[in-house]
Amino acid sequence: MELARKKRGVVGVGVLTDPYQPFEGRMRLTRGCVEILASYGFPVSLQTKSALILRDVDLIKPEGFDVGVTITTLDEDLAGMLEPGASPPEARVQVVEEFSSRKVETWIFLGPIIPGINDDRENFERIVRVAERTGSLLLYDKLNLRREILKPLENFFRRVKPELLEGWPRILQPSPSYWARVSRLLERLCRERNVKCQAAFQHFPKGGRLL
Repeated sequence: MELARKKRGVVGVGVLTDPYQPFEGRMRLTRGCVEILASYGFPVSLQTKSALILRDVDLIKPEGFDVGVTITTLDEDLAGMLEPGASPPEARVQVVEEFSSRKVETWIFLGPIIPGINDDRENFERIVRVAERTGSLLLYDKLNLRREILKPLENFFRRVKPELLEGWPRILQPSPSYWARVSRLLERLCRERNVKCQAAFQHFPKGGRLL
C-alpha cells in the first residue's frame, strides 16, 4: 500500500470538514481511514463537533492520537442556531471529558469568535473552565469571513441580533484593536486558571483547522 512508502507525520482529520457528519454513522469511512492510518504508524489528529467520535474510543488511544473539539458557545440555543445539525455543546464537552479521562491529548477550538455573538466574557469563562477541568489546550480564532457565509450569517443576525444589522457586514471585520482586546481577555482568563491557550493561527501557521 502507498502508505507504507510515505514519511510518517501527523495526519489531520477534520481540517476542511467535520469527519463525523451524520452519514459517518452508517458509512464508517472515517473509522476505516483512522484504522488504516494507525496500522501504518501515522499519528492522527482529529477535530470534530460531533459526539459520534465516541463510537471510536476503542481506536483512539493515548499513543498516536489527539482529539480536538470545536466549542463555539456553551449556550444551547445559540449553538443550535449557529451550528444546526451539530452535537449540542454539552455533548461536545462530554467528548472532551471522555477522551481526557482516557489520557488522550485533548484540545478545544473556540472559534469562530463573532463580534456581538459569542465574544462576551461569560462565554469565554465557561469554555476556559472546561479546558481547565480536562487539561485541554485552548485554541481560538476569529471569523474567517468568506463570501459564501455572508448570507447565512446575515439571516442569523436578522433573527438573533437585528439591532446589529445597521452595521452589517462591517461588524464582522472589526479593527485590529478589537482582536487585540479579545486575545488579551482570553489569554488572561486562561492564565488565571493555568490553561494553555493560544491563537490558532500561531498553532497552525498554514491556516488549518477551522470548522
